[in-house]
Amino acid sequence: MCEHLGAFPLPLEAIPLGVKLIIRRLVDIGASANVRAGVTTDSDNQILNVVGLSFADPVKLETQLIQMPGVVCDGVYALRPADALIAVSSAGIAITQRMTK
Repeated sequence: MCEHLGAFPLPLEAIPLGVKLIIRRLVDIGASANVRAGVTTDSDNQILNVVGLSFADPVKLETQLIQMPGVVCDGVYALRPADALIAVSSAGIAITQRMTK
C-alpha cells in the first residue's frame, strides 16, 4: 500500500478521439498524462496515466475529471467507493468490507 493518494499514476479511461483534449485539460489543472502503451479497454478506449493531481478533495477531483469530454471513468472512486479492499502480502490475503449504514 502507499502512504498517500497520488504516489502512483491515476488511471483514466478515455475515448481515443478525446485523448488530446483531455491531456490539455489535465495540463490546465497542473497534471500531466501519457497514454498507457499497448493497452486498450474492452470498449477499445485508451488508458491515460495521470500524475501531478492534488487529492486534497477527492470528490471535487473526481467530479472535475468525469466532466471532461471524452473521459469514460477514473480511478479515484470518491463518488462511489469500493465495497471491499483486498490486500495481499507475505502474511496472506486480507479482505476489508466497507461499513454500510
